[in-house]
Amino acid sequence: MAPRKKLLEGFDLHESVVMPNPSLQMEKQMIISRQYGGPYTIDELEENYDYSGTCDCTPFKFFIFLLIVAGIIVGILFSTHTLGPGFTTRGSADASNGGVGNDDFFFSTNGGFGGNGGNGGNGGNGAFSTSAPIAPDGLIDSQPNPSPIEQQKENCLNSVCVSPSCACNGKTSPPKNLNSSEIPQFVMLTFDDGLTDELDAMYTEIFTGARKNPNGCPIRSTFYVSHRFTNYYDVQKLYRARHEIASHTISHDHSGQWEKELVGQREILRNFARIPTDQMPGFRAPFLEPGGEEQWVTMARNGFKYDSTLIELNNNDPMFPYTFEYRKTTHCQIEPCPQQYSYPGIWEMPITQWNSHLNGVTDYGMADEYDPTSESDALAYFRYNFNRHFLTNRAPFNFYVHGEWVLRTPGVLNALKTFIDELLNRPEVYFVTQAQAIEWMKHPQTLANIGALDALKCNSVVPGPALCKKADRNSCVYTDPVTGNPITMVTCAECPPEFPWLGNTAGEVV
Repeated sequence: MAPRKKLLEGFDLHESVVMPNPSLQMEKQMIISRQYGGPYTIDELEENYDYSGTCDCTPFKFFIFLLIVAGIIVGILFSTHTLGPGFTTRGSADASNGGVGNDDFFFSTNGGFGGNGGNGGNGGNGAFSTSAPIAPDGLIDSQPNPSPIEQQKENCLNSVCVSPSCACNGKTSPPKNLNSSEIPQFVMLTFDDGLTDELDAMYTEIFTGARKNPNGCPIRSTFYVSHRFTNYYDVQKLYRARHEIASHTISHDHSGQWEKELVGQREILRNFARIPTDQMPGFRAPFLEPGGEEQWVTMARNGFKYDSTLIELNNNDPMFPYTFEYRKTTHCQIEPCPQQYSYPGIWEMPITQWNSHLNGVTDYGMADEYDPTSESDALAYFRYNFNRHFLTNRAPFNFYVHGEWVLRTPGVLNALKTFIDELLNRPEVYFVTQAQAIEWMKHPQTLANIGALDALKCNSVVPGPALCKKADRNSCVYTDPVTGNPITMVTCAECPPEFPWLGNTAGEVV
């Protein structure tokens, strides 16, 4: 439709309608105006627009036009298999070929992100959603369902709040009344921030494939990835090796834009590391500074299944993971914590403070707040804090660090490799992702029955496109929105026109 023009000289629109009741004249004129594609509000009508450059659009003709456009769109969708034979649902996907079990078709507000879906499924504990191609390289994206947000519940009772959907805050005994001596000791090794080539080389040295858990599967880790300086080819490579990838915000700053930061980074990881959205259930806030209700509402609305931000006050026995169905009763170390609503189905992987091995008093949030003086000092530090978990209640051991600390601090990398090798000699120890640890919390098993937990297996198909050849990577050069300097983004996907950033996670021209 051509733009509307101002009234031509000598033409008076108001003379074209004669109404016996002046109070209805403008309403009648509006009816005629809309039939001719003119102004649609009285304010616009009073500006006197001309219809000579518009189409003769009666409501009937406009309806026919919409039918034609709709037919064209449907034809395009069928031709690209977005509808028709190529359209699938998570519930109806073939579980033996990387899909999910049929029980996943039914909606559950407490659906999980792992489980029992056969070879490569996301299990039968998730919620129904649809899948459709979003990129020409074959990425099939599955969006997780949102979690409910409810009125705050008080007084969590262990007899009422039980697995698989609930766990009380502050609990220091294993779920299902299991004996701590009979359960596995999980070690959750996590790395924060951007993932560079230099860090990737270090991770390759740590995760050789030869380091395996007692069940024969390679050890795994969780990577909380922020955007700037991240090589998304390296991220995809880690994901294809069964490590967990999670959002750590785009800017890694105190922007306060939780929706854009938290969800936006997950979208960037999907777009450029080519990881299906529902395979990234976790989040950790930068600087371990939570966002209170705004953060948790964002997580619930967008289908995140757990957070790993909240530091728990040091006590004699470490704390087990818990859910936010009931009010958090332990002290909020860094404000603001969620206190206004209940968030059933969202878990917290608490940050148990590390102790100094030198005096047993000094506490640390992240393990890398301490600077070891030597390799032997770092190893003693690691052993001391592991024993606080292993020799007490065997709550999952949080080994949370920044990759740069391991890489740059003399002696730490060698100490870490020695520490891992020592622990792998123990039949009770499993190095797992945080998502795997939560699956055990939901379906706890003793060591004798640990083989029944599908989340710890490694024979399933990893969802998402295969990693491209290294020679086929794209190195995309942009201007850093923070410094103004050149910045490179490496990915198997096509280079977008602009550097992906807050509010523009696809890197489109704006």
